[in-house]
Amino acid sequence: MTTFSVILGDITKLNNVQAIVNAANRDLIPGGGVCGAIYAAAGDKLHKETSRFGGCPTGFAKWSYAYDLPCKYVIHTVAPMWNKSEIAASSMLLFLCYINTIAVASSLHVNDIAFPCIGTGVYGIPSNVASGIAVSACKYWDVMDSITFCCYTEKDYEIYTQLLNDS
Repeated sequence: MTTFSVILGDITKLNNVQAIVNAANRDLIPGGGVCGAIYAAAGDKLHKETSRFGGCPTGFAKWSYAYDLPCKYVIHTVAPMWNKSEIAASSMLLFLCYINTIAVASSLHVNDIAFPCIGTGVYGIPSNVASGIAVSACKYWDVMDSITFCCYTEKDYEIYTQLLNDS
């Protein structure tokens, strides 16, 4: 059974997980937010590796080594742009981000992983929606020893903490 935890902090500093998740863009290039922070902390080799991947479709996941980060792997996943007129489709694509990330992690024999708040930045997914999808997806496929939700803002930390306490 997976143990879930929530922390407030910088995902690039976590040294107690085998993999961290990058809320990536489709081109798998350095971007803003958590994506930019991960690429900056990992060093130039990360961009050199991911530039050979040919991008990543929305809802899918690809892995790379972590280079200068304190974990072994970075698993990159691309969230959908939030579309209020297509909530079901956007929600399903975000759910697939988590399922496909866990599948990739499992194939690498990763037992503990940290997720940022995927899609809540420039992709516009409301934090309360994104957190519910994240927790549901991670509980749906119970193959990890531990999953950490690493929140960068107090607001997201409070939402995830309340959600996990209620479930």
